[in-house]
Amino acid sequence: MEGWEGLKWIVEGLFHLGSIVMVWGPSGAGKTAWLIDLMLAISGRDEWAGRPVHNVGVLYCAMEGAEGFRNRVLAAVEHHDTRPSPLFRLRFLFE
Repeated sequence: MEGWEGLKWIVEGLFHLGSIVMVWGPSGAGKTAWLIDLMLAISGRDEWAGRPVHNVGVLYCAMEGAEGFRNRVLAAVEHHDTRPSPLFRLRFLFE
């Protein structure tokens, strides 16, 4: 991408190191499912949506109930056949 040569991409062409990302939209739009998929990729997979990923730590601030969110993460892990390990740098913060 022109003018972006000096950036270190987390997800190529979308998010770079130093980015702060905020996602908003109406209830039921799929924000949480999208973010769970993205954070699993950033914290431990090689690609996301066909784009190369540089793995970095992720802090996900969940503004919903912990138990329901936990179930959604576990479903995504199973769906993607992801095997979280101690190398995953993924942490959660609940309200």
